[in-house]
Amino acid sequence: MKIRAITLKNVRRFQGTTARISGLADGITTICAPNESGKSTFFDALHAIFFYPHSGQPLEVRSLQPHSKGAVEISVDVEDDDGNPFRIEKRYMASKSATITDLATDRLIAQADEAEQWIKTLIGADAHGPAGLLWVRQGISGFGPDGSGAREKGEREKLREARQTLMSSVAGQIDNVTGGRRMDQIMKACEADLDALATRTGQPKAGGEWNKAVKRVEDLEAEETRLASQVSELGQALREHAQIKAAHKASENPDAAAKRDQAIKSAQKALEDAQGHARHIVERQRDLRLAELEAKACKDRIDADAAAGALRKRLETAEKVTKDAAKVTGVDAEKAKKAHEKATLDLRDVRSHLKSARDTLSAARKRLDRRQKAQERKNLVALLAKVDAFEKARKAHAATLRDIRITQKDLDRLNTLTQNLVTTKALREAGAATLQVSYAGQTVLMDADQPLPENKEIPLLRDMNIELPGIGSMKLAPARIAGSSDAEDPDDIAAQISTLLSDLELDGMEAARFEMRRRTDAEREELLARQSIETLVPDGTEQLRRDLDDIEEDDADDEGEVIDVDDLQSRVSAAEEKERIAADYQDETRLAHEAAAGLATAARTKHSLALEALEAPAAAELSAQEHAEMEKSFEAAQGTVSRIKADIEELQKEAPDTEAAEALVARLASARDNATKERERRLERLNILGGVIRARADDGVETRLEETRGKLEKARSRAERYKFEVEALSELRGHLETSRKQAHDAYFEPVKKEIGPLLSMLHDDAAVEMDPDTMLPIKIVRDGIAEKIDTLSGGASEQIAILTRLAFAKLYSRAGKKVPVILDDALVYSDDDRIVKMFTALTRSAKDQQIIVLSCRTRAFEELGGTRATIEIPDQMA
Repeated sequence: MKIRAITLKNVRRFQGTTARISGLADGITTICAPNESGKSTFFDALHAIFFYPHSGQPLEVRSLQPHSKGAVEISVDVEDDDGNPFRIEKRYMASKSATITDLATDRLIAQADEAEQWIKTLIGADAHGPAGLLWVRQGISGFGPDGSGAREKGEREKLREARQTLMSSVAGQIDNVTGGRRMDQIMKACEADLDALATRTGQPKAGGEWNKAVKRVEDLEAEETRLASQVSELGQALREHAQIKAAHKASENPDAAAKRDQAIKSAQKALEDAQGHARHIVERQRDLRLAELEAKACKDRIDADAAAGALRKRLETAEKVTKDAAKVTGVDAEKAKKAHEKATLDLRDVRSHLKSARDTLSAARKRLDRRQKAQERKNLVALLAKVDAFEKARKAHAATLRDIRITQKDLDRLNTLTQNLVTTKALREAGAATLQVSYAGQTVLMDADQPLPENKEIPLLRDMNIELPGIGSMKLAPARIAGSSDAEDPDDIAAQISTLLSDLELDGMEAARFEMRRRTDAEREELLARQSIETLVPDGTEQLRRDLDDIEEDDADDEGEVIDVDDLQSRVSAAEEKERIAADYQDETRLAHEAAAGLATAARTKHSLALEALEAPAAAELSAQEHAEMEKSFEAAQGTVSRIKADIEELQKEAPDTEAAEALVARLASARDNATKERERRLERLNILGGVIRARADDGVETRLEETRGKLEKARSRAERYKFEVEALSELRGHLETSRKQAHDAYFEPVKKEIGPLLSMLHDDAAVEMDPDTMLPIKIVRDGIAEKIDTLSGGASEQIAILTRLAFAKLYSRAGKKVPVILDDALVYSDDDRIVKMFTALTRSAKDQQIIVLSCRTRAFEELGGTRATIEIPDQMA
């Protein structure tokens, strides 16, 4: 490819106008113009049209736009390797477009993305293409852009890839890059990595990352076992808690409790009915005895009437009998009365005992309730103390955070400055000149009152005043590294570190890291305390204090007393049962007393009647009517006795089983009491299990187990990666050692062959050594002495860089890609003699190579020869 003309419209200083360079010949074409005339603008525009798509707006394109904005238009006339003319046109920023025109036929052959692809094919733009190697921008005197930014690093990497591609295509020896310094670097890195991880026997090295990873796996496995045991314990507690809770819920069923209470009431009602039925039988038996007495009296009257003759005797007998009967029944009545009175007194005592038992039970329940409230208050006080402790810890950690001045940003800044200090010191030492002294006599050179050691290289890192005995003194100053700035001065960086540490009131980096760890620990502990408070009192400490105030403090000292409510309840139940039995017995004695009193009254009445009959005149015989009435009374009395007997027999048949009713009541009451005890036992077990569950839940054992297993998986993976890395490094070391024995310099022969004749025009019998990493000359060998390129003067470095580009241009030509060499104010450090030699070298290369030179040094470049071109601005010419 050859460039024939370049046209710019509305580009930088050419805003609103058109500028053009035409007449670019085959060999050397020189465009000489003063500074600020737009030479670099043409160079940058040429770079943009070939390497930046029309659709984008990168910084390089935006920098071409003038202050007045508007579209940027660039046009370049080129010839391909067959001599066919084409015009490349691009429009950036506004109404973007790209077109390719065949100038021979004036036909548009490609546009937009097809035009971009056509350009890439023309120049071979992969990895920034050959033009990236052969076009020298103003201000770049070396082999590539200086600087440590990502953009400069990326540019240098693209250029390295372009050199590698070119040299590989020419030499076909890409595998031979394993030789030389790069191989040494790789081997050293491999050995260092292996030594850091493993011992010579391939085992984890103590203190190494692999060893740490293995120990980490062992620690996490032990932690996993411990946490798994706690999770199992938690799971068992949860299952038992659920089972007991389900049983408790079932037992707390209101319907079941109501049925149980109803059953007890029904049993008690049945018992009362049975007892009433028994009393009714007793009453009927009393009626029976009265009816039998009445029947007997009628029978006696009848018999008396039938045996009037024996009436007196019978009356006497009757008087005696009734008197005895009255006496016996009177005694029985008195006994029944006393029994009734005693039963009444016993009932009163039993009821007094029952009242006392009930009072004791009520007082016990009140004391138990008071004790429960006291325990609740004690629990709230303990919780408040725990919350206050967490709050105190939180405030202490917050105070610690306020006292610690350093932040993560400060520590990052200190780490960056420290790294920069190490880097700049290394760069200074790497690029520093050295001084070596050999003494022939006793005289010793002094620097700052210290003798200079003999036969030792001393790097010039500072100004040195060397005392020369008998002569005077000599001042040596370190060379300034090209491209360095004040910001890269180690002393300045050290001063920045010192200032920052002083502002933070710290003694050094260890103190800074220690304070940062303190900050991190305090932040973590403060967060833990705050979260603990929120967990313990989600409603806040004020609500907790109000709850505490709502419970009155009880000074009663009865905590040691055992209050057995169940025992007291059992005593009350027993007293109630005794009261029932005493009441029943009192009723029985009352009925017995009433019956006995009735019999006594009847006996006395009979005795009175018998006595009256005895004392009265002899009774006459009954008349027929009186006898009939007496017979009727007797029959009626017998009928009454029969009916009463029948009633008693029927009542006895229908009588409920009182003992069974009493047993049923006792059984149901016992079942109720057992259910109450079982409920209390379940609640106590639930509390115990709840404590276990809360303790394990508060510890977060399940989450910690999952986290530990996740960490263990990562730790195992990390240990395996280290193991694999050691195996891979060991294998790599073996392969590299084998490959290094086979490496040679054939890869660099093509470029050394091309650069040799050009270099000999400046330095007789000079040669270069190539860097296998950058694929650029690293040393120049003159008179058998090798010198690093970066230690040469600016002019020498500049000249070798241009000669190297000319050699690469030759290689491109041999590879079938003819690309023009473009130099924008490239020879700025060369002296008059060397610049003439460089002109000769350029002319030699221009025999079959287009070279375009832009320069502001019109007089110096008059000796270059070749074609002269100018920047044309049609509007100004008109």
